[in-house]
Amino acid sequence: MKSRPWPIVLLAILQFLSPLIYILVAAFFYETSVASTTREMIALAPDLRKFEIFVLPLILGGLLFITRRTGYYFFLLGCIYQISRAVVVFMASNETDPVFPLVITNLIGAIAILYLLRPRTRMIYFNARMRWWETEPRYVVDFPASVSRVGASPVKSRIQNIASGGVGTEVENLNFLSGEKVAVEFQHEGIVYALKARVAWNRPTGNQTFLGLEWSADNSNAERSKVRRLVRHLQSKGVKTTHETPAWWDDFKSWVKREPR
Repeated sequence: MKSRPWPIVLLAILQFLSPLIYILVAAFFYETSVASTTREMIALAPDLRKFEIFVLPLILGGLLFITRRTGYYFFLLGCIYQISRAVVVFMASNETDPVFPLVITNLIGAIAILYLLRPRTRMIYFNARMRWWETEPRYVVDFPASVSRVGASPVKSRIQNIASGGVGTEVENLNFLSGEKVAVEFQHEGIVYALKARVAWNRPTGNQTFLGLEWSADNSNAERSKVRRLVRHLQSKGVKTTHETPAWWDDFKSWVKREPR
């Protein structure tokens, strides 16, 4: 799995830290130690208030971090709830409860999610096919193989990348159709792999066609296990992937320098 988008990561971290930020601000506001403030809140605050301060931010951060579409909406609703409750608590406490850390963190979160709902960005964050960080790594290889249509003779191909869920392979331009069922056979280090697959997509390149093949669900557990072992073996050898993931610090610097769109 690749690194998640930095806006999502930073918003989730902000939610995870919001209980600590609240305690630090409350300790400064009441001129007491952090430990004393924490003990008093645990002893005196109603259960609902403790849930809102200590538990709900962790849930919202987790919903955001898993980056599922429904999670974004629940996160947005949670932010609105937290802001509303903070205002109610502030008024009920005669303006003595320092709720603004919760208001600020959730206001930032709500504004950010609403920003991601724009047509230009929602395709990336809300379309499952576009979320690159959820795709498994595909290891670059060069395996001779054969691809067979149903009832036809096998044709030679070369597997150029492989993952637990399928392969990318180049074959002669034989007009393969998306969704077409095929059989794939190849060898690596003396082990024979024979699996059924489905053409997920195809891209003609001159006299060749590059096929994206997805393993069929009806492959035997033994064959699927062999592929998973092969993928783990390639990973352990440090084989390059089709999209290399940069170090998190380099990735973060690249995101910061990128012009806003």
